Amino acid sequence: MQYQSPIRLFKQLQISNEILNDASQLQKLKKLLLAEFAIAENGIIKVDGFNYDKNELLNEVDKSDFNSRLIFHQQIWNEKSLLKLLEKNRFDKYFKQYYLWKDFKNESAFVDFVSPYFATSFNQVCKNIFDEIDFITMPQWLDYIDFIKIDDYENAFANIRNYLQSRVKIFKNINVEQIKKDSDFAYWASLNWADTINKLPEALNESIEQFINAGINFTVNCYKKNTKLALQINHQLILTKKWNDKQRDILINNHEHFKNYRVEQINNTYNITDRFIFNPIENFAEKISIKLTKKEVGFVFRLIKNLIYFAIIMLLILAFATFFIIKEEFE
Repeated sequence: MQYQSPIRLFKQLQISNEILNDASQLQKLKKLLLAEFAIAENGIIKVDGFNYDKNELLNEVDKSDFNSRLIFHQQIWNEKSLLKLLEKNRFDKYFKQYYLWKDFKNESAFVDFVSPYFATSFNQVCKNIFDEIDFITMPQWLDYIDFIKIDDYENAFANIRNYLQSRVKIFKNINVEQIKKDSDFAYWASLNWADTINKLPEALNESIEQFINAGINFTVNCYKKNTKLALQINHQLILTKKWNDKQRDILINNHEHFKNYRVEQINNTYNITDRFIFNPIENFAEKISIKLTKKEVGFVFRLIKNLIYFAIIMLLILAFATFFIIKEEFE
């Protein structure tokens, strides 16, 4: 349900506060509105880019608690950042001016009133943040769940649920060998999205459980081909704290297994390096009665390599210098 402030229309029609705030003049207010809509083109009054429909506005005025709702409408009108959020789904990721109305969440009557409107805007803002892959802003935005009643959760969390489901599909279908270092998935995997998952309400627990299970299966399938990626995702899944006991044990065991596998692969790489680089240096050192540690051998290797690079650069400089000298002599 998208919010649209009636205060804007009342001000445009110059309806006095005396009429608005006096319950006994409700019929007079309705007559004024009916007269204005009667002369409006197509029964729609346009104000500052907003279209006001007769039926919607009269339904609001006809509510038994209209006078108390009017107070909340005025409260929203006075806080422009809240008004922009509810009417246009315009969200300030730096939360400027939000502190002016954040404490409204402690007013239960106001929350009862604003919840269906806030749920609509909340849902759209969530989609926008996910589209930007912004997991710094999202945990902060989730603090505003307090403006939404449980009855409006279905609408408010639709895009969060869709996002979790889309992650599940990606986990199931993505080809590990085709994941590039600069891809959106690789970038997502490197971020701290656990804080976002931890702030999600219990109403989303089923979707979260499916997300964790899919993540576990993905890391098991990919760790031999991309151990770093598997460790990154598994680490975030551990940090979510939204797992059940069985999932927790699997995640911890998998993390140890992935780390051991990575160490094993590194050791295998060192075995090749030992054979062709470190062992010859150590053998030469023994012949001249010098005992070197593995770290010292590595230092010697890097030193020799840098000296070779330096010698190549000097030879290139000498070659260019010789070329230009010979060229000048012939000219």
